[in-house]
Amino acid sequence: MVEITSHDFVSVIFTTLNEEKYIAGTLLSLRKVLRTCRVDAEILVVDSSENNLTVQLASRFADRVFRFSERGLSKARNFGAAKARGDILVFMDADSIPSACIFQNLLEAFKDQNVVAAITYVYTYDKKPTLTQKIFYIFDIAFIKGCAIAPFLLKFYNRGDFIAVRKNVFLKAGGFDPKLNIMEITDLIMRILGMGKVVVLNKPVYESSRRLKSWGFLKSHIYWWKNYLSYYLLKKPSEKTYPVIR
Repeated sequence: MVEITSHDFVSVIFTTLNEEKYIAGTLLSLRKVLRTCRVDAEILVVDSSENNLTVQLASRFADRVFRFSERGLSKARNFGAAKARGDILVFMDADSIPSACIFQNLLEAFKDQNVVAAITYVYTYDKKPTLTQKIFYIFDIAFIKGCAIAPFLLKFYNRGDFIAVRKNVFLKAGGFDPKLNIMEITDLIMRILGMGKVVVLNKPVYESSRRLKSWGFLKSHIYWWKNYLSYYLLKKPSEKTYPVIR
């Protein structure tokens, strides 16, 4: 078992690529949540954008913003983790907004010294979700909540909206595999499961649904399952990166 610290300082890390449409609103919402819940935390943004707009917007609300010249989601996340001061690392997407007091829920879960990581379920913040969106999230939420009952389902969890990991566990596991930018969440979870428990929080995060709205239910699932099968059968995902949708 990995030695667990008792600190509760949280580092929230965003890796961005041309996220000027979402980043300011996301960070502003996060700031409000952290202030309301009185959580001791820092916000870091690691940006690989082609222009300075994301950096300029992020600098208004983040504690620290870094320019990262290399391409690769996992490399950027590892860079952010190396710069983080927190004992708990929370990786979030630029279009993900946390629900009220999710961080209190997180810190409560991490009081259990056997807990090394936490995930949560996701819903859209669209005010009028389509029928396709509603169906998708019904199944997606059921699956993620099911991971708390049947941990083997974590083999199929790969959401980057919100994943929290103890920093010492993250470092011992070697962080995200820098060669993976798809299935990287699943890969990390599989490596840290032997060190302790991965729990599912009871507070959600909300996302823009941009990929689902662009691709639709069927294309999204075909893409994901193709990569799952390739990862488990051939030891690598079938694609190198997700197509950019902004």
